[in-house]
Amino acid sequence: MLMRIACVWPYQGPIKYIGRGIIILTNLFLLIPMCIRVIEEFYSDKQNKIVIFEGINGFAYFSAILTKYLNCILGEKKLKVIYEKITNDWEEFSGKTNELHILQQRAKIALIKSLVFIVLIHVGWLMYSTSEAVIPLVLDILSPEKVPRKRHLCLYVQYFIDEEKYFTHLMTYLVIAIYSTVIVGQSTDPTYVLCMEHLLGLFEIVGFRIKEALDKKFVDSGQSTEEKLTASLRKCVVSSVRLHHRSIELRIEVSSCILRNGYPLATQVRYVTFTMFMYYYEFFINWPGQKLIDSSSDLCLSIYSSNFHESPVKIQQDLVLMMQRCTHPCKLKAGPIIEMKVSTALAIVKAGLTFMTLLASLNRRPALQLP
Repeated sequence: MLMRIACVWPYQGPIKYIGRGIIILTNLFLLIPMCIRVIEEFYSDKQNKIVIFEGINGFAYFSAILTKYLNCILGEKKLKVIYEKITNDWEEFSGKTNELHILQQRAKIALIKSLVFIVLIHVGWLMYSTSEAVIPLVLDILSPEKVPRKRHLCLYVQYFIDEEKYFTHLMTYLVIAIYSTVIVGQSTDPTYVLCMEHLLGLFEIVGFRIKEALDKKFVDSGQSTEEKLTASLRKCVVSSVRLHHRSIELRIEVSSCILRNGYPLATQVRYVTFTMFMYYYEFFINWPGQKLIDSSSDLCLSIYSSNFHESPVKIQQDLVLMMQRCTHPCKLKAGPIIEMKVSTALAIVKAGLTFMTLLASLNRRPALQLP
């Protein structure tokens, strides 16, 4: 449903092209006036550094959203392949109660994470886009002054019209335009988390299959011949190895497709809301990558803790090769360099706080007085 709203569902009809054009043009009609305002402020005699700084940040944000959306459109065929593979996995495990239960549990976790993310992104959008205009009105009611408090737009833009006269129209347009970025975020990022949780479920199924097969062999050893047990065990191990290889391939495909001056109180609410959401977003995006590293590493421990050493030599050799592969954890990368893991999120947060501290210290430093 969310992907249909953002017009990125691969199986959607031709109407998706109209929706894509609207979303792209809406972002462009924000980027261009924002650039114009920054250029005007940069060449003005009395520069307002906050306008320039916020303009650059806004340009980076909307450019990133637009780039993400275009990548999602260009990678539509790859996404379709991933969805088909996930559908095939569900069909394959539909008659296997325990393995299906694992996928269902992972799907529930993905649903909860996605719902929390969607609620937070809507709260962040509402607070960020309306606080500069709504809070002054509320304070005028609670603590009126002789002169009404001035309202501000949530973004510094230049549309070459009277901002005071057409404030309501501009405000309404900006709220709707910023919501277009929410539409992109609430459709692409939860999809990424859903794919990652499915991938974690596949790794969990591999470990479950091997452990169950090895334990069952020694439970049934007195009821069947050794040849039948060995053949059954080998069949299970081969299917587990193939599923493990398939999981690694799915990880590669997922990795390749889908990462003011004004009223003081209103500005603080807007900044704090945006900052807190960005911190949550970093962990929301990087946490599945960390879980993938942990799950692929735990698979080696799961095999090692089973009774594999009592199985036939050929099966031991297969399992040893699989354990050796598991010593190199599967990692998800955003591009060729950045690894998706918790330490990456912490490094980004640390770098951001360091930069903010530097700017605050420079702002408090008194100007040099020439003799």
